[in-house]
Amino acid sequence: MANKKISELTAKAAQLQDDDLVMVSDYNGSTYDTKSVTGANIRPFKTILFAITQSGTAAPTKDWSYETEVSQTFTFTRTAAGTYKITASSALFTLNKTFVTLGSGGNPYALYGATRLSTTVIEFYSLNVSTNVGIDNALGETNLEIKIIK
Repeated sequence: MANKKISELTAKAAQLQDDDLVMVSDYNGSTYDTKSVTGANIRPFKTILFAITQSGTAAPTKDWSYETEVSQTFTFTRTAAGTYKITASSALFTLNKTFVTLGSGGNPYALYGATRLSTTVIEFYSLNVSTNVGIDNALGETNLEIKIIK
């Protein structure tokens, strides 16, 4: 790196990894000190994204996913009308460090939610707004985002 401009360095082709080191200039009010920061400190969480759909009494299916930040595989199941689970192949969903966002499936008469049940299972649901009863066929083009703080 000596005697090279930043623009002359080879660009990193992949996303930032936890063990990557990044040089930063830390300004203390009067001078800049060059320091290193790990990828884990820059991005202190893992993100998993799914675009899912569900119809009839079938389990949800993933139409698209972003799972590259974790090594686990995921299985979707239907446990009752409007109640579904995503199961990780090994422990991942840490207590008090797992946050789930479930986007609406485009059904204005449904309420959506999710709960972490264990280190491997998250349950999510769709309910009829009027009756508070689970309903299927409400997860059309639904986005499921899971963030786990490292």
